[in-house]
Amino acid sequence: MPELPEVETVVRDLNKLVLGAKVKRAWLDVPKFKAVENLVGRKILKVERRAKYIIFHLDKNKGFMLHLKMTGHLLLGKWSWPKKLGERPVGLKPFAATEPINRFIHFLLELDDKRMVGFSDMRKFGRVEFGELDEILNHAALKKMATDLIFMDFSDFKERVLKRKRNIYQILLDQSVVAGLGNIYVNDTLYKAKVHPKKVANQLSVSELKRLYECGREILNKAIKLRGTSVDDFRDLEGEKGNYGAVRLIYGRKGEQCKKCGTIIEKMKIGGRSVCYCKKCQKI
Repeated sequence: MPELPEVETVVRDLNKLVLGAKVKRAWLDVPKFKAVENLVGRKILKVERRAKYIIFHLDKNKGFMLHLKMTGHLLLGKWSWPKKLGERPVGLKPFAATEPINRFIHFLLELDDKRMVGFSDMRKFGRVEFGELDEILNHAALKKMATDLIFMDFSDFKERVLKRKRNIYQILLDQSVVAGLGNIYVNDTLYKAKVHPKKVANQLSVSELKRLYECGREILNKAIKLRGTSVDDFRDLEGEKGNYGAVRLIYGRKGEQCKKCGTIIEKMKIGGRSVCYCKKCQKI
């Protein structure tokens, strides 16, 4: 699932490339979904990220919100425009035409300069919601989100974590506690901070909390600089992969040697999610 660094990469690129453009036409593969027509003629004023959500600010108090979920990503290019019900867009740019992961277009905007923004989502878990901008910005889903770890101060982080009696792995994934982290960056944060994934959150020492806070922020900021992680489906606007996957610390490295101590990295399941850890460096 795209996490904070991936979504931040997309939002920064959108703000560089599409601000001021007007929507010439819009398409969504949901028959008779009229709300998408409200986008036509609207100018893109700003794109912002809130946790893992992408929000487009349009003029005339219009807007829409996307969540990429498991396999979603936004692309900037050109596609054939669907002319009848059931017809699918076909990529006309090399990146869209050559890589299968980019073929699953479910939402399409054509801009007034003939470029298009397409939302590809192989598993169709992604969400897109349209409406008045004020309503979008006050959406119930956004109100549940905590502050991003990269903006949260340590006292707030400590207070939030120490209230919880679940294991720290699940707490760091909980967007109502701290926003932006997902499985990739939680794996690496716990490893770098030398904290066992199953350690109960309210039993962590202040030094452990401090390490988690600092390591998590360091990893997120590094991943943003490297334009995210593409060990699975994420692609940026140009269809390119992020670079953090090449330097990830422990995520997906079961069976490899720990870079710190040489112990073979193991994997376990917590709440149905796979977690890699070093039993020597991350003691319970």
